[in-house]
Amino acid sequence: TLVTLTVDGDTICTDIINPTPNGPIAFDSTFQHTFTCLWDASPGAHLVCAYTSQPNGVADMFPQDDTTCVTLTVFDTVSVASGDYCSNFETGPQWVALNTNTFAATNQSWALGTPAKTNIIGAFSGTNAWVTNLTTDYPNNDESSLYTPIFNIRQGYCYDMSYQHNFDMDLFNDGGAVEYSVDSAKTWNTFGAYSDQVGWYNAIYVAAFGSGLNPGYTGFSGAWVNSTHLFQAVASGTVMFRFRFASDQTNTADGWAIDDFCFKQIGLVPCVTGIGEVLSTDFYMYQNVPNPANGNTSITFNLPKSGKALLTLTDVLGKTVSTLVNGVITGGKHVAELNSKDFAPGVYYYTLDFDGKKVVRKMVVTE
Repeated sequence: TLVTLTVDGDTICTDIINPTPNGPIAFDSTFQHTFTCLWDASPGAHLVCAYTSQPNGVADMFPQDDTTCVTLTVFDTVSVASGDYCSNFETGPQWVALNTNTFAATNQSWALGTPAKTNIIGAFSGTNAWVTNLTTDYPNNDESSLYTPIFNIRQGYCYDMSYQHNFDMDLFNDGGAVEYSVDSAKTWNTFGAYSDQVGWYNAIYVAAFGSGLNPGYTGFSGAWVNSTHLFQAVASGTVMFRFRFASDQTNTADGWAIDDFCFKQIGLVPCVTGIGEVLSTDFYMYQNVPNPANGNTSITFNLPKSGKALLTLTDVLGKTVSTLVNGVITGGKHVAELNSKDFAPGVYYYTLDFDGKKVVRKMVVTE
């Protein structure tokens, strides 16, 4: 029997499978075969199929059950340990555009090329930029994500992400945000918070992202603008980012364009800079670390003065599942510890109330 492997319709390998000494091979759900040829995979989504043919060297009389196919997405991998990664999308490691929910290359609007829209015209540098449709408005009910290469990161090191972008979106209804994954795209979480660092999210919510406080970019930037965000790796491993765009069923516009992306390793130093640093006089709450959480996680917050503070954790229905802080505490930086294994996997929100002000962050608990 012949076993053939194809990728996007092209034949990669054909092997001959001979009967075993104990009798014929059963080509059922337990059958496994390692092809003798290597597939040099390029980044992007690929339709990979395997099929059998010519049983016992003769024509197959029942070919209906001979083929199995799966769509595989391949991502580039980049190490920033020995140098910075920057791309203006003219050359270099490829990015991948997929539907946010299905991970399919279809039913999504990100495209690489020269924007020629009403307000977004041309790339920031060079010829190419990534944009939600090159010449037309983004569609209604859009769910599109643009995936960066996979970056190798090291525990304790500080990293800096920056990029140029230009956006024209239905205010508060449609928008974009940066998300990250540290578990090979199994789970995703919002990177950063509303206006927490240079040029970061201009809205505390985008309706098309769903219920809850999901920050992002929305409205009209009027020109190319720069956004920058620092973060510190809490563990060695890999991280990948995606630029997620979503729209509802009402108005549309030009959309979102991305160019001149950089990801830099700063060094074994605290991720604190003169710009975007939280001062001792600020009321601020950081994203819990690690997030997603699977065990112990830390919530750091800063109070500008002494006073009564209330820090609670609620589920997606608004039910309080834990009270972490409730009382008078001193001004300055504080850390609340939480064991996420006490809660079922899912999305939670933690809220800090102090002196008539409130700040909310989202936490993802995994198994």
